[in-house]
Amino acid sequence: MKTPQKIISLLAGSALAAATFLNAATTDPVGYITVSTAGDGGTSIVTASGMVKPVEASGIGVVSAGTTLTSTDSNWAINAFAGSHYVQIDGSGEWAAISSNTADTLTLDSIITNGADLNFTIRALSTLGNLFGESNSSGFRGGASFGQGDIIGPWSAATNSLAGFYYYDTDGDGEGTGEWRDITNNFAGNTIIYPDESLLVISPVGSAVNNIIITGTVQKGAASGEIIGDSQTNILPNPYPVPLALKSSGYENSIQGSTGFGAPGSDIVGIWDDTSQNWGPSGTAFYYYNTDANEWRDLFNNAIDETVVIPTGNSAVIIKNSTGNSQWAISQTY
Repeated sequence: MKTPQKIISLLAGSALAAATFLNAATTDPVGYITVSTAGDGGTSIVTASGMVKPVEASGIGVVSAGTTLTSTDSNWAINAFAGSHYVQIDGSGEWAAISSNTADTLTLDSIITNGADLNFTIRALSTLGNLFGESNSSGFRGGASFGQGDIIGPWSAATNSLAGFYYYDTDGDGEGTGEWRDITNNFAGNTIIYPDESLLVISPVGSAVNNIIITGTVQKGAASGEIIGDSQTNILPNPYPVPLALKSSGYENSIQGSTGFGAPGSDIVGIWDDTSQNWGPSGTAFYYYNTDANEWRDLFNNAIDETVVIPTGNSAVIIKNSTGNSQWAISQTY
């Protein structure tokens, strides 16, 4: 069996508790999820799981050349969204950060599929400060210096690697007010957490299990993410505030299945267990899509049921051994 050693070395542990979301009778419901992070030096995978910023603009547009979206009826302030917002296509769930904008045209920093008459929404990108609170209202363990509290490492989907380390400084480095900082003690509250990024949260030694609360408006409609190939390890967030059954994930449309677990060039999905700090209680929570039976199976070749889920606030770990990148998309699951 080919195990993802790169991730095993990073994940000292992981924990997650039940999720809750409030589905208010509005067009943009407000919600929250509660996530339990491991203690005593353990490491958890944490994601926003559908908690996003409110819609600031929407419309119908045309995507051309993959990186330009022209609205049919907009009059935005110049560069109102540059570097701070992203656009998402309603039907496909594809999204891209906005690098600049005119009154009616967005320039995107990544490629999305061309098309006309596309409904889209624009939201602010999440940051450490606006997602978890400038004063750490989410409740991460803080500390007076790096390493005394939780260490937060965003896993970049673009590079398949950690994109820095951050913590909540409880006294603002002697300034009397707390703030988010990076490993070199620079202010980091404006550090962007992209929609396809997961966080590795390393707890301090000797600490107890800790609950954090993530609030926001609730992701609705389709969601999408890129899966990087050529033996890369992807940590793909569950994009919704409910558990996502592997059988309903649609991953099989974006990865390479096989007739048996571990076949050369085939892809593997792993689910990190939050309680045992392992790939399932016995270290065997690896799955593949069987192309003979057209069904998901575990590494012992048993068909799985709906109880195999990516928990709310967690991620699937996809080892894409096959060549090339692919785009994963899913319709709203609730």
